[in-house]
Amino acid sequence: CRGRGVAGGRGVRPNVARLSRRVPTRPVVRAAAGHSRREAAPRQKIRRRYGRVARPDPRPVRRGRPATVTWSVVRSLVVSSQPVRQVELAANACATQGRVSQVLSTLVDRGLVRRDTSGWVSDDRAQLAAWFIDSYPGPGGIESWWFHLDPVMTQTSLVADTYRSSVLSGDAGADTIAPWRSPTHAVVYSPVLLDLTSLGFVPADGVADGSLLVVAAPSDTSVLRAERVADPLQIAYDLHRLGGADRAEAADRVIKFALQQ
Repeated sequence: CRGRGVAGGRGVRPNVARLSRRVPTRPVVRAAAGHSRREAAPRQKIRRRYGRVARPDPRPVRRGRPATVTWSVVRSLVVSSQPVRQVELAANACATQGRVSQVLSTLVDRGLVRRDTSGWVSDDRAQLAAWFIDSYPGPGGIESWWFHLDPVMTQTSLVADTYRSSVLSGDAGADTIAPWRSPTHAVVYSPVLLDLTSLGFVPADGVADGSLLVVAAPSDTSVLRAERVADPLQIAYDLHRLGGADRAEAADRVIKFALQQ
C-alpha cells in the first residue's frame, strides 16, 4: 500500500530532473548485514539543535507494527500546513481509522497536534518534526554498504532505475529536494534484498569505505510508500544518522522545505 498524499492530494514533489536516467539491468538477490543500534547516537545533538521536545511513549508495542502508523501520521501532518482529515491520514498510513485515532490521541496528549472542524493539524510543525527526529528509533531492516566509482547521484539513479520500488534518501535525497552540500553518501530503501554487483558496485565495510547504504526490508514499511525520493523527515533523520556538521545544516534545510509545503 502506498500513501496518496495529503492536503488535497498534494504531497512533496521531488525535483526528479536532478536524477539522471540509466538503462536498467537484471536484479539479483544477496543477503546483507543486520541492523545497528548506533542510529540513536546523534540524538543529544539533535535535541540541542531543535530544543526541548516531548519524550517518546514508553509503553510497549503489543501487536503488529503499530509504530509504523505513528511515523506515517507524523510525516503527513508535518508536510501539510492545512488540516488533514483522519480518513486521509489512514489512507496514507495504510491503516484503519481506529488505529490512526489511537495515534492522534497520543499526539494530542503530547500537545503536538489538535483537531479542528476540517481535520487534524499541528500548530507547531517544526516542533512536531523535532519530535520525530528525536523519537524515531530507525527504520530497522537489513543493511549493506556498497562502493562505486561513479558520482553518488549517478549511483542512486542507476539503482533507482533498475529497482523501481526503491526509495532514495541521505545526501542523494536531500540534493534532490533541497540542494545544499555535494552528495558523498546515499541511502536506498528497498522492500527486498539487493545484490548490486551486477551494476558495478562492490561490497564495503561501512561508511568509511562505502558510498551507498542499502536498507532492505525495513521494519518501518512506511518509508517505502514514498515515490522514488523519501519523505523529508526520513531524509533529515538519515542525514543526522550519517553525521557531520554540514549534514546537520542540510537536515535543517530539508525540514524547512517540508514546512513550506
